[in-house]
Amino acid sequence: MCRDPIGRDGSRLDDLKEPAMTLTELPDDQAAVLKAKAALQGLTLNAWLGKLAEEAQPDTPAKPFKNCRGMLAKYGPAPSAEEIDENRKDMFRGFAQNFDF
Repeated sequence: MCRDPIGRDGSRLDDLKEPAMTLTELPDDQAAVLKAKAALQGLTLNAWLGKLAEEAQPDTPAKPFKNCRGMLAKYGPAPSAEEIDENRKDMFRGFAQNFDF
């Protein structure tokens, strides 16, 4: 359930003691599967989902790249300056030649 930060009476909802919640709808068969998985670990569905949420949070943030080298390696080697010039000439051949001034 999503709430605005300020309630209808003007009070701040951040000051409430209850934790924030998100409600989602699941088909009964999927809910039963999740309950069964939780029961296999001896947990209630709420406790099991809470445990999953805690496990999903990384302990340390991902290490950023030191530089951008290698990020585009999957696309192969970069075109040479000559290839770029040839492509540019090909693309702009005949550009603006059909206009009468």
